[in-house]
Amino acid sequence: MLSTTTISHNIHSSSPVAQLGRAAFPLAHTRSALPRQHAALWIGSANYSSTAGTPSRPFSSKSQTHPIGPFSLIKPVPHNAAKLASAREFSTTRIAKLRDFFPPQETKFIRQTPPAWVHHGYTEAEMTNVEPAHREPKTMGDWFAWKLIRFCRVCMDLATGLRPEQQVDKKNPTTAVEAAKPLTEAQWLVRFVFLESIAGVPGMVAGMLRHLRSLRRMKRDNGWIETLLEESYNERMHLLTFMKMCEPGWFMKTMILGAQGVFFNALFFSYLISPKICHRFVGYLEEEAVHTYTRCIREIDQGMLEKWSNPDFKIPDMAVQYWNMPEGKRTMKDLIMYIRADEAVHRGVNHTLSNLNYKEDPNPFVSDYKTESSGHKPKAVLKPAGMGSITVESLSVPEILEHKYAAERDKCLRSDGNAQYLNLIDSDRFQHLEEDPWVDHATLNVQAPVMTDGSSCKVFILGFDASDIRLAKRAGGLAKHGTGSDALD
Repeated sequence: MLSTTTISHNIHSSSPVAQLGRAAFPLAHTRSALPRQHAALWIGSANYSSTAGTPSRPFSSKSQTHPIGPFSLIKPVPHNAAKLASAREFSTTRIAKLRDFFPPQETKFIRQTPPAWVHHGYTEAEMTNVEPAHREPKTMGDWFAWKLIRFCRVCMDLATGLRPEQQVDKKNPTTAVEAAKPLTEAQWLVRFVFLESIAGVPGMVAGMLRHLRSLRRMKRDNGWIETLLEESYNERMHLLTFMKMCEPGWFMKTMILGAQGVFFNALFFSYLISPKICHRFVGYLEEEAVHTYTRCIREIDQGMLEKWSNPDFKIPDMAVQYWNMPEGKRTMKDLIMYIRADEAVHRGVNHTLSNLNYKEDPNPFVSDYKTESSGHKPKAVLKPAGMGSITVESLSVPEILEHKYAAERDKCLRSDGNAQYLNLIDSDRFQHLEEDPWVDHATLNVQAPVMTDGSSCKVFILGFDASDIRLAKRAGGLAKHGTGSDALD
């Protein structure tokens, strides 16, 4: 399904792959026949060093069996194999020319075009602490999104030829990362390319529809559009990075074309009906992505992927520039960790957007806050279940104090006449936090403006699965009317 287009590092040319001539690959696509002809690579005027470098391809130079299907494909032997590392290991597509799959566009005056969104980067702790996690469905919409993702996962496993012994525990499909047999580098690239070609669609669809909604209603969007478009751009950069390591064959291109066409149109109409369910669906999709990359990292750590486990394996320069990867942190494992952290951010963002009221709630990840403390701005990378808010007509002090997490009853942090502010913290686990509705802290922090005149208020809950919040039934108090919500969702 995929074919490598990487070559030896010792080629001295601005576009080395493009200077390779034509190569014919007659493959016998039958169950009983092996390839009987091997074509030689015609080498152009490229200047090669006498010492062969370590190839950047992820595949073995030995003859190997195609990982998907019954075909046994033999590596073509170039006439100067001692000097040139093979640039193509296996394929289901016959091609006429080895080339850079998307070479940079040379212009007369422009040196390069910088990315529209500069990557914000991660700390070592943020990348290391990302783990597979699953937000349990609570509503019918959640269950529908979750079951649909499970169906898509099964279809992807079948399409990419994942054998039963290579699959994880089906009872914990989103968190289990151990299997009886590892995947090969080729299989991983197949899954990465297909996954990233699909993952870049939701952000663009949602951002486009919210943009049109803002124009149509002549109202601000409250910061959702930027985050959604940046998510789509980030997923595309993942795809382009992997495309520097492989080139899809006709079957993969056909699958991507069909999947993108169906997925885009289905998501377009679904988002018009229920943005909440769509964001939950994408949140579960990103859970699968985090799981996929975590399993790959584990297999690299255990040496199951020989090429990728090699610290001398060269990753694409595009990845180094986009993530601003420091010296000494440019291995294949480091690249996968950066990508996994991106997927964890998308997971937390989409679960959060599903928790919020899409009609009026601001995007907490791009908002400016009244506090100057940098720690108050939420970070989605370590929020697997997202963050959220609930709106209630009124909430009395006795009602809040009956909350199951109210181990510490901090009454009236501030009173300005009509409003009283209450901060409830699980004191057995965490210290007292400052009053701020969007404190970014891994704890239960409920800060509710309680309106003594019975007017509406909003309760923000962060740092845990917001669906676990349960507010006690109203037991009387200061509010003149209304009751609290029973759950965040």
